[in-house]
Amino acid sequence: MSDVNSQASAVLQLGELRNLLESSRLHFGALQEGHVKVKYRALDPIWRNNTADSGGMIPLREHVKRMCTVANYLSHLGTANELQTIAESLHLAASLDDLFADTDLDGSSLYCRPAADFEEANSEVAAKYIASVIVFNFVWIAYEAAVEVASTRAENKKRLGKGARGRDILLRIMGDKCFPYLRESVIEAINLSASSAIEHNNDEMLRLFSVRATAAIAAEHLRCFRNAVTHGTVKPDPEDWGDESRYCADEDPALRQFHVNIRITLILIQLIIRNQLDPNDEIAVWQFSPELYEFHLHDEPDALLLTQLHCELPEQDMQELPLGSSNSVSD
Repeated sequence: MSDVNSQASAVLQLGELRNLLESSRLHFGALQEGHVKVKYRALDPIWRNNTADSGGMIPLREHVKRMCTVANYLSHLGTANELQTIAESLHLAASLDDLFADTDLDGSSLYCRPAADFEEANSEVAAKYIASVIVFNFVWIAYEAAVEVASTRAENKKRLGKGARGRDILLRIMGDKCFPYLRESVIEAINLSASSAIEHNNDEMLRLFSVRATAAIAAEHLRCFRNAVTHGTVKPDPEDWGDESRYCADEDPALRQFHVNIRITLILIQLIIRNQLDPNDEIAVWQFSPELYEFHLHDEPDALLLTQLHCELPEQDMQELPLGSSNSVSD
C-alpha cells in the first residue's frame, strides 16, 4: 500500500510541476540553486501570504475559517438552513489553493518576445483576478444567506435584491453604531474603488453618509462593487511587462480592493448573525494555549466572540467598543 501511495504522490507532483512549467510559474533562479519555488500564486492578493493586516486584524483566510466554524456550530443549534449555507460557502472560499490562467489562447506569443512578456504578465493578472472573483463570490453567497436569516416578513415583501435588503437591514439594526475596524476598512475600500470607477454618489449612499451609518454604507458599497464585478468593469490589465517592468499585480488597486471587500463582507456577516443571537447565549470555542501546547474548549459570550472574531488581540485584551454612540468611532 505504501508503494501505491508513493506512486500516486509522484504522479501528483509531476502534474503540479507540469502546470508550473506550462504557466511560466517556476522561479528558474531558485531552480538552478536546487530548490523549487514559484514566482506567485493566484491567491497572493487575497490572502497576502496569510499575514495579519496592519492595525490589529487577523489574516483574512483565518478570518474566513473562523466565521465558517462559528456558522457551522450555530447551524447545529438552530433550524435556519442559511447558517449551513454560510458555513459551506466560506469553507469553499477558504479551500481554494491556486489556479492557472493562460491568456495566450492561440500560442502566437511563441514567435515574439515582447508578446510573450505581455502574455506572461497578462496571465498572472488574469489568474489573480479569477481567483479573487471566485473567493469574493463565495463570501458574497454567505452574506446573502445571512441577509435571508435576518429578513423580516415586511422586508421580504419589498422584493429588493439581497444587496439592497442587506443595506436596509444593517441600517435598521446598527444605525450609526460603531464596530471594530469597520470604518477604516470602508474608507480603504472606497479609496481603492476609484480604480474601477465604482460610483458612490447615488441617492442611497448620500443618505447613509448624512446619518453616518457606517455598516449600511459598507453594505451599499459592497452592492455597487458586486454589480461592477458582475458587469466586468473591475478586471485590471498589466500596466507594464518585461524584464525592466516594475509593475506588481499584487499592488494593483483593482486587485487589492478584493481583499478589503472580502474583509468587510465577513464583518457584515458577523454583525447580522450577532444581532440574531440572544446576548445571554454562549458559543463553545476552542482556544490554543501556547504555554501548554494544547487546545481547551470554553464558552464565550456570542456578542463578544462575533465582535472580536477578526481581531488579532486575545479576547481578554480586546475590549468591545461602545456601540451606542456615533462619537465612539475609535477603530
